Amino acid sequence: MTQMKILFVLECANQPTNGTTSSCIRFAKELEKKGHEVTIVGCDRIMGEKYHRYVGLPKYKFPLADEAMAKGGFLVCRMVYKTLREAIRGQDLVHLFLPFKLSNVCRLIAQDEGVPCTTAFHIVPQNVTAAMHLAWSRLINGILLYSFKRYLYNQVKYVHCPSPMAADIMKRNHFDNNVPVVISNGVTPFFHKIEVSRPKEYEGKFIVCMSGRLVDS
Repeated sequence: MTQMKILFVLECANQPTNGTTSSCIRFAKELEKKGHEVTIVGCDRIMGEKYHRYVGLPKYKFPLADEAMAKGGFLVCRMVYKTLREAIRGQDLVHLFLPFKLSNVCRLIAQDEGVPCTTAFHIVPQNVTAAMHLAWSRLINGILLYSFKRYLYNQVKYVHCPSPMAADIMKRNHFDNNVPVVISNGVTPFFHKIEVSRPKEYEGKFIVCMSGRLVDS
């Protein structure tokens, strides 16, 4: 297999409270096991173990929302164009995780450098509007989804979808310029099958287990 040089672009890389970050780091490590070289571009504020091949950009501060955003594991970078061009030049592929400014700037630089781009569908409008208690608004969610599509997805053909649900959202909302490719985020070795005895009160019954996460807003 030919070794590739791949650049991941994610504002909140190395922020352990963010699920997209976990996917990014896991994805990078699996690619490296296959012999590829992965570099990550993100904010230079590190919370947790720093990825060994990392390009940091200064954090952009929001006077009123900065603390809440950081607590939620999402950061915004200042654009340092010279740093980004140096990171992109010589790569075989640039992979963009979120449909925000850093991704679009990197896409434009990659296009200028002749480097192909792929992207991912890790975020839906409700990830944004829930923090504003507006997840119920079909109008606002629709406007945001249209903005994501026009701002980034219309310019990049291949999209990594972490689940069939994400791919279905794209198809139902007419992301006609895209080819969704479903690839699971994977599961860490911590989660594995174990043998357990069934409690007597549940004998002869189906047991449905649900897991999820709680976010402190």
